[in-house]
Amino acid sequence: MALTKDVSIVDAVGAAMASAATIVGADANIADAYEAQLYVYHAVATTTAHTASTQPSARIEVSPDATIDDAWTTFVELSFSTTSALSTTLNGQINAGSTTAVLTAGTNFPRSTLAFIVNSTPADSEWVEVAQLATNTATLADGVTKTQATGLTILTQAERRTVLLPFGAKRVRVVYYGATGPTSVFQTKLLKVTAI
Repeated sequence: MALTKDVSIVDAVGAAMASAATIVGADANIADAYEAQLYVYHAVATTTAHTASTQPSARIEVSPDATIDDAWTTFVELSFSTTSALSTTLNGQINAGSTTAVLTAGTNFPRSTLAFIVNSTPADSEWVEVAQLATNTATLADGVTKTQATGLTILTQAERRTVLLPFGAKRVRVVYYGATGPTSVFQTKLLKVTAI
């Protein structure tokens, strides 16, 4: 007996997520799932300092109704760091699948940090984990998904969270709140177990 697991990107909120913006994400059906789990990724795309105490956050809402929109209920709210990001640039292209990144200034990146590569095409930006750093050469825990060009900005302020959703819910959506100051980037993936 094998499980059937489906993964889909629910929201990819990037270029339009300006300082202090609020965006209501798409709703997704989870009525057909034995289990459903959200993976919420957040990063800042600029080094602009936070100018107020407003934290970037993601409010996960669930609904017991398949179609009526007045039943959305807060399940949990995830708050992300307000620490200003450190940044540098890529000093050489990283080919898809590569685990080596040469940085212009490696001193900004402590090892075991999650970082974010800002691509001019928002869908090609990605989260990477710096496993080791030797001067300006970073060894990534996993290969990059997309080829990343020389000169792209890479920032230290990136986070990932996961939430197991309640079995009784029929739909889920995420309401995103950007921090005051830097531009926020979010991506949310939904994993559903749909057959046992």
